[in-house]
Amino acid sequence: MSLHCEGAPAFPSQDRVRYWRVAALGGNVAAMRHYTVGNAFGLNDTLENLDELHLYRNEAEAIAKRAVAAGDLPTTLALAAAYSPQPRNGRRFYLAQVVKPDPGQALALYLHVQDRLRDGPPLTQPARARMEATLRDLESGLSPAARAQARAQASRYSADTPVLPSDRGYAFNSPIVGATATIDRQDCDPPR
Repeated sequence: MSLHCEGAPAFPSQDRVRYWRVAALGGNVAAMRHYTVGNAFGLNDTLENLDELHLYRNEAEAIAKRAVAAGDLPTTLALAAAYSPQPRNGRRFYLAQVVKPDPGQALALYLHVQDRLRDGPPLTQPARARMEATLRDLESGLSPAARAQARAQASRYSADTPVLPSDRGYAFNSPIVGATATIDRQDCDPPR
């Protein structure tokens, strides 16, 4: 990575965020994920990025929904965690700070993720237990009609979204629900 970046000029964090935003708005799925989960901002640069965070606040949910529609499961999981009214780890990531809690939408997205994971690598036992506990918590807070509506929405997600290759290991076996690992340069390459 250092060799790849050798000779590149350093630039302010605001420019870095703007580049990620432009790529996300342009439809790059990896950039949509990186931007909407807040990784583009960096915790050490929060105060330098206040103007960019204002833009983010107004558009992050819509960009995350575009990434979900494009089939990006890490963003789907991050949006599900953001909509969940009770964050399981007590921390509210950037995306959770800009969306209104919506347990029905959270349940639909988690069920969609669960459906997509059936054909992928198995979850670790802790990740499977977290997913099951999250589903139980969300279902217990919803009426039977709301649960049925969430299941119908999950089926529509599964029918309407493509299956993208992704590194499910870091996205779903992470100990922090709602967090998404920083992406590498190679993740921004178009799918083959």
